[in-house]
Amino acid sequence: MDAETAGQFDRIAAVLVRIEQRMGGLEQRMGGLEQRMDGLEHSLSAVRLEITDKLQGVDERLRTLDQRMAAVEVRAAGVEQAVAGLGKQLGGFARQLNAFEDSVGGIRGELDAIRLRLGGIEPRLAELGGRVDALSEDMRQRFRVVTDQVADIERKLAA
Repeated sequence: MDAETAGQFDRIAAVLVRIEQRMGGLEQRMGGLEQRMDGLEHSLSAVRLEITDKLQGVDERLRTLDQRMAAVEVRAAGVEQAVAGLGKQLGGFARQLNAFEDSVGGIRGELDAIRLRLGGIEPRLAELGGRVDALSEDMRQRFRVVTDQVADIERKLAA
């Protein structure tokens, strides 16, 4: 092996070391994003638990309001569809990441594209957190209104 070939191998090895370092950084960022997603899932679970507790308290009174409850179920189906859509988007991201790991040629361009995409996901996660908080507040207000309406109906029925 001549000196020029050895020099090329050394440059390739240096590039591979930098690639490994960048991949380590990306893995750390992905870990952080996973932790944030876990936090959002925990918050969403807490909101669901709170909503369930409130529903148990007014269950008997809501039996007479089946039509209104059907409308809430339709909205819940819309939320489930939105969550399913988010799952598909995350699945697409995972496939793109696997394709990146398989391709060595053009690695710098691929790394820049992933860095840009990660920068776009973080604001979306923050926005998603805000949307979850807004949904939680909206559901609380709706339950207050439902409780007030049920009380009015009970008063009218009692009269």
